Amino acid sequence: MINVDWFQPFKRRPDYSVGVVYMVILNLPRTARFKMENVILVGIIPNLSKEPSDLNSFLEPLVQELMLLQNGLTLTIKGRPEKIGVTLLCASSDIPAARKLSGFMGHAAIQGCSLCDIKFLDKDGSRYCGPVDSKWKSRSREDHLKYANRAIKANTLTKQKEIQKESGFKYTKLLDLEYFHPSRFSVVEPMHNLFLGTAKKMFVTWIDRDIICKEDLVLISEKIKKLQTSSDIGRIPTNIASNYGTFTAEEWKNWVLIYSLFCLSGILQSDHLKAWQRFVLACRHLCQPTIPKTRLRIAHRLFLQFTKDVEELYGPEFLTPNIHLHGHLVECIENYGSIYGFWAFSFERYNGFLADFPTNNRSVEVQLMRKFQQIGFAADIKFKDLGEDFNIAFKTVSELNNTEEVNFMSVEMYSALNMPVCEVPCQIWSDLSLLSPLKSYQVSLLQGGDRSKLVEVYSLMYGRTIDSRNVARLAKVYHTIEWNNEMFGSSSSTRGMNYKVVLAKWASNDGSVNPGHADLRPGCVKHYILHTLELDGKYLDHLFAVVDWYKSTDDNLGYLPPVAVFSAKQINEGAASFLPVHKLQGKCAWTVEKRGHQSFIIVSANCPRLYI
Repeated sequence: MINVDWFQPFKRRPDYSVGVVYMVILNLPRTARFKMENVILVGIIPNLSKEPSDLNSFLEPLVQELMLLQNGLTLTIKGRPEKIGVTLLCASSDIPAARKLSGFMGHAAIQGCSLCDIKFLDKDGSRYCGPVDSKWKSRSREDHLKYANRAIKANTLTKQKEIQKESGFKYTKLLDLEYFHPSRFSVVEPMHNLFLGTAKKMFVTWIDRDIICKEDLVLISEKIKKLQTSSDIGRIPTNIASNYGTFTAEEWKNWVLIYSLFCLSGILQSDHLKAWQRFVLACRHLCQPTIPKTRLRIAHRLFLQFTKDVEELYGPEFLTPNIHLHGHLVECIENYGSIYGFWAFSFERYNGFLADFPTNNRSVEVQLMRKFQQIGFAADIKFKDLGEDFNIAFKTVSELNNTEEVNFMSVEMYSALNMPVCEVPCQIWSDLSLLSPLKSYQVSLLQGGDRSKLVEVYSLMYGRTIDSRNVARLAKVYHTIEWNNEMFGSSSSTRGMNYKVVLAKWASNDGSVNPGHADLRPGCVKHYILHTLELDGKYLDHLFAVVDWYKSTDDNLGYLPPVAVFSAKQINEGAASFLPVHKLQGKCAWTVEKRGHQSFIIVSANCPRLYI
């Protein structure tokens, strides 16, 4: 996969920007694909008076190497000859860079979409970028070659531009790769398309059209302050009136997925809020590591309905080419998998990394390339084998590139999240491979009532009667844990207070464990226990969260899903107070609201796959 982008290496020099060309290896799993030692910095495009209209001169040496590599080269790996082949299968960049990279014209072209043959400009010059429709046909490599060659052979520059504007195609050096299909291999990059594109455009439109006034922005800022979020999500700037223009892509993502529907409820007019809700729900369907095809279809329908809604609310001119591209996201995900595998967050992070390198302000591009290559090379070195003298020299680099192995949920564990309790394979419950090493703990004697609840829970988990004599009387108590590289806190931990509210499909409203498909509900974790069960002569360790669940309520307080409302009254009784960590669906942003004499807890799930 290839990515091209531009960034400014100097904080006080907006007139100086350099381009970067990255490549990553799609054979690698997503967990390792974007680590520094696996990212290839192909080249750095020097600062020019203006960004080039095409990248052919910079792509030519890369294409020549790819043409050699597509047939394979024999390399000696661990003493054995291995044939290695390389094929360029994906181009992921923001829209301007993607058009230059893959040989498409900009939005001013009559056929301005890179994936279908919709006409953005009519003969009278009016623009309309409607939703993706079945009548639009996918663009072909053959047509791209035909019009690109026709433009190259044009007698005049004016004629060349006419051909390019009408067809939307122009020549790219990547066409020299006989397998490269510019339309199918060029994805709609979700970070720019959804968050820096439509999310920002919607917010600016609300302000420019006085749909949201200054007083509303103050209320939104106050709501942002009220919502408790964990530090791994991070709080967006609270003074949104003056800061929204400088929001990063990550902040816009958090605004869309977590904050917006809570903050805009009661402020944005109903029809505008429902249109925005469809966009949020579509984003939440797509922003998950594993996506069933049914959810892809739902997200696609939501995007189409959102497009119709905003056309009615804001007029046909609001439908920009970027909004049209929402309809092609599903196609890209079907080809390349979850958007986590091809969105540009990792590439943007490396742009910031390069921009932070100290330089002497001369030949900046050469210095950046050298330093990136040095650190990427050093990350592969086993420092313990270098000897004491070299260890001292490389100490800083080794600390900077400490890439520990990361545990990720297996397919079986992932499936167990939504299975009925009785259908989860027995071996899952004692599998604690996702648990990071636990540190400080206290040994606690379980009371009779707690042991009885554990016996009931174990019986449901294993689908058999458990003898209470096989249930240990002692347990190790922890205030925080790290499960699947995610920190979970509790009310007994000062540092983990914002992490204490979790979501799970486990408890009924009376506190009993629902062996079928229980409703997803929030609960406050008091602490965690590591407990031992003797089963068939084996001693098996199990990790539980001890939870006080919140009761359901019929009053939604005017909030729209995925924001959910529960009574602040807690369920303190029942076996469901012991939750196996394997059933943890995730954390949530939360706050408590008081309406009259009643208190409610408002939750917005951190994990996008929840509440959809």
